[in-house]
Amino acid sequence: MPENLEEKPRLVKSEGFSFFNIEYKERLLYSKYAPEKNITRIIENLEILPGTLILIQSPALFYGYRLLKEKAGTSSFLCAVEYSQELYRFSSEYFIKNFSGEELPFFSGTMTYELDLFVRKLCSGGKVKRVIPVDFSAETVFFKEEYKAFESGIRDIISSFWKNRITLQKMARLYNRNIFKNLRLLENDSILSQVSKTVIKPVIVCGAGESLESFLKNFKKEERDSFFILCVDAALKALLSYGIKPDAVCVLESQNAVTDFFTGCTTDGIVFFGDLTTRNEASLLFKKRIWTFTRYTESRFLDEIEDKKIFSEVFIPMGSVGLYAVQTALYLRKSEDVPVYVTGLDFSFSSGKTHSNFTLPHEKLLRGFSRFSSYGTFSSCFCETAKKLSGKNEKTFYTTVSLNSYAELFKTFFSNKKNLTDIGNSGLNLGIKNIPESEIFSANCKPSTGTNNKDTFNKGFFYADALKKGAFCTETFRENTGADCSTKKTAHELLQKHLDELKKAASLLENGKASEFHQKDRDLTLEITELLENKDYLFIHFPDGFKFSTEESFLKRTKAEIIYFIKQLSIILKA
Repeated sequence: MPENLEEKPRLVKSEGFSFFNIEYKERLLYSKYAPEKNITRIIENLEILPGTLILIQSPALFYGYRLLKEKAGTSSFLCAVEYSQELYRFSSEYFIKNFSGEELPFFSGTMTYELDLFVRKLCSGGKVKRVIPVDFSAETVFFKEEYKAFESGIRDIISSFWKNRITLQKMARLYNRNIFKNLRLLENDSILSQVSKTVIKPVIVCGAGESLESFLKNFKKEERDSFFILCVDAALKALLSYGIKPDAVCVLESQNAVTDFFTGCTTDGIVFFGDLTTRNEASLLFKKRIWTFTRYTESRFLDEIEDKKIFSEVFIPMGSVGLYAVQTALYLRKSEDVPVYVTGLDFSFSSGKTHSNFTLPHEKLLRGFSRFSSYGTFSSCFCETAKKLSGKNEKTFYTTVSLNSYAELFKTFFSNKKNLTDIGNSGLNLGIKNIPESEIFSANCKPSTGTNNKDTFNKGFFYADALKKGAFCTETFRENTGADCSTKKTAHELLQKHLDELKKAASLLENGKASEFHQKDRDLTLEITELLENKDYLFIHFPDGFKFSTEESFLKRTKAEIIYFIKQLSIILKA
C-alpha cells in the first residue's frame, strides 16, 4: 500500500487504561483495550538462541522492548526498522524521550545502506548466525513486502558471511600466498588501469558452457579481425581447437588444477588477465600479463594493498571466472558504444555433459569412455542441489544452487549495462538481450568510431592514446608495456616490509624480552599486537580468526603461519 505522506501518526489514549495507542492511516496500531498484551505474548513464546539478531519491525511505541531486551541477554542483538518515514520520526522521538540513555540501532525505510553496513559489521565479528523478525505493531500490515525484503536481505548477508568463512578457512592461506607471489610479478607486469577504455572493436566474451559449441561452429573466420575475443581459462582449448586464437584469457582459479586447462595450448601472443589471488604458476605460462585486484573479503591486509594505490580499480568479488571476464571486458571497451557479446556463460549443463566440446572436462569424458563405461557424467544432474529447468529455446537443462547464484549476480550487476548482449543459445536467462550469434557479423554491430590503420593502431584494437600509457596491443606488448616505476617500487617495498616485520615478530614470539627487537621501555604484548594485528593473512583462515588475539593457543598457531610466510617471502624476493 503506498504511503500517504500527508497523513501523520497521532498519539491517542487506550480506552479504560493508562496505555497509549497510535492512530495511523485510519487504523489503531495496537489493540484498543490492551496494547501490550499481544506483543508480550509473542516475546514470551520466542526461542532466542545465542548469536541471534532480533529485527524489531515497526517498534512504534516500543511496547515489549524491555522484556525482549532482557530475554535476548548479552549473547543476542537487537535492531529496529520502521518503514514509514512519518512513523519513524514519531517513534524515534518517543524512544529518545522514554528510553533515555539506551542505544538501539534504528533504521527507516530509506536507510537500507546504513542497515546493510550495520549487519555486515555485526557479522564480521562472527557473533551473528541467524535473524528473527518480530512485529511490534500493526504498521507491518501496510508494508508486508517491504518488511519481508528487509528480513530476506539480512538473512542473505548472514548466510553469505558464513559461506565465505567456510571458504576462507579452506582457501585464504592459498589466496594470500598467491597475492605475495603475484605482487612480485607485478614489478614487471601491467595493471588494468593501463589498458582500460582502449578496445574499440566489439568484444566477445567466451565462457566454457555448451552454448560455446554453436558459436564456434558458426564463427566466420574471415571476420576474426573484426572482434576482440576474451575467453575464460576453461574455454581456451575449445577456441584453439577450432583455429580461433583469442586475444586474451581470464584466469581466476587459485588452485593448481587450473594449469591443466593450458596443457598442450600455445599461449604465445595471448594476453593473461588475472586477479592477485590467481594461481601464480598459471600466470607464468603467459609472457604478457595484466593484473586486477579484488577484495575477496574484509581484510586489513587487503586494505593496505588498496591504500598503496597500486590499483586504481577494485573489482567486485563474484566467485565466477565468467563474471570476472565480463567485468574485464566492460573495463576494456573504449566506451559504452562498443558492443560486448557473451556466449558460453550458461550457468547450467545438460544430462551427462557439463562443458563445451574440446574443453578439459569434455576431454576427460572422452578418455573415460569405453565398452565398459557409458559416455556421460550424470552425477552432476542427480546431486542434491541440482534442479531441472527449461531455459533458452525451451531446452531442458540442469543447474545448481551455486550456478544459479552466479546467474543472479550477472543480472544484478550487468543487466543495466549498455550494449551488453547474450548470443548463447542455451542456459539460464541472464537478464540481457539475447540474439543469435549470426547477427553479430552484420555491419550494424560494428562501432562507428576508430580506425583500422595497421601501423598506428595494430589492426584497430586500441586507440593511440592508450599506447602512450603503456597499453598492450592485440598480439603482443609494446616495448614500454609493464608496471611503471612507482608501481614496481611500491610492490617491492610492500613485500620487503612484510618480510622484515614477520622476522621481527618471530623473534619476539620466540625469545620474548630477550629478543634483539624488544624495546625495554615497551610492553612485549603490545609490541607483538602492533606488528601482527594488521597481518590477518596469518590468521584469517583460523576458525576463530575474526581478529587478532594474544591468547597462547592463538599465538602458537600464528607463529607457525609466520614461519611459513617468512619462507615464502624469502623465496619470492630472491626470485
